[in-house]
Amino acid sequence: MAKPGCLEKWGNISVPYPFGIEDPECSMNESFLLKYIHYDTSGLGSHSKLMLGDLQILNISVEEGTVMVNVSMAYYCYNKSSDGFNFYSNQIDLNGSPFTFSDTQNKLTAVGCDTVAFMEDSTGMHFESGCISLCYQPVNLMGEDSCSGLGCCQTQIPSGVKGMNMSIRSLDNYSYVRNFSPCSYAFLASEDWFGFSSIDLRDINNVNRESPAVLDWGVGEGRCESIDTSYACGLNTMCINSNNGPGYRCVCKPGYQGNPYLSQPQGCQG
Repeated sequence: MAKPGCLEKWGNISVPYPFGIEDPECSMNESFLLKYIHYDTSGLGSHSKLMLGDLQILNISVEEGTVMVNVSMAYYCYNKSSDGFNFYSNQIDLNGSPFTFSDTQNKLTAVGCDTVAFMEDSTGMHFESGCISLCYQPVNLMGEDSCSGLGCCQTQIPSGVKGMNMSIRSLDNYSYVRNFSPCSYAFLASEDWFGFSSIDLRDINNVNRESPAVLDWGVGEGRCESIDTSYACGLNTMCINSNNGPGYRCVCKPGYQGNPYLSQPQGCQG
């Protein structure tokens, strides 16, 4: 449920309070204020995206305290026509916001047959992680074990990550795999999302260069046990400390339904 008098949906995306669209009066604070952008797709008309900063919103859950967003992939490709390399490294900084990359729902994934993926926090001081994927013949990445280490590797990320620099490189400049795997990709994504196949190892044009990643969020800066007058939970609610980043979340008590951040009658009701 949105705040009374505010937009409840944008397209097929529900926007519950503490989030709000465009109007500062509709969100709890500026951190939860969403914007939208319009863009034209050649021959397909005008479309719009709902944005959290520079990230496109895909889904919001008050119950889980999560937001799903589109994140650009990093890639590194051998360009046969120029005998050179095309590459893109992605940087995202969530510092100063209530959002944190989910360590329980995301994984860093790398795809390619000559691939070294690398991820560190935005300062390069708190964590570094990555994985290596090598193969010397074409592989098929379809099926339940599509990322078992052959042509694809995955690794967990630590808790509390608010910024990341993600990059990818080739170990041998694709010297042995240019005919069937001239590109490598690295992306942070919900671990339930993975739809690559062997053709993606041959041509980056067949790949959607964005992946859905999950952000955890909380409200306030304190913990439930040290709540002050700025407590954000409404009536008939419980306070839960965030286990990934600062702040806390509000949930309705058992037997109650509604938005735990709103007052009655939109709040938690029996």
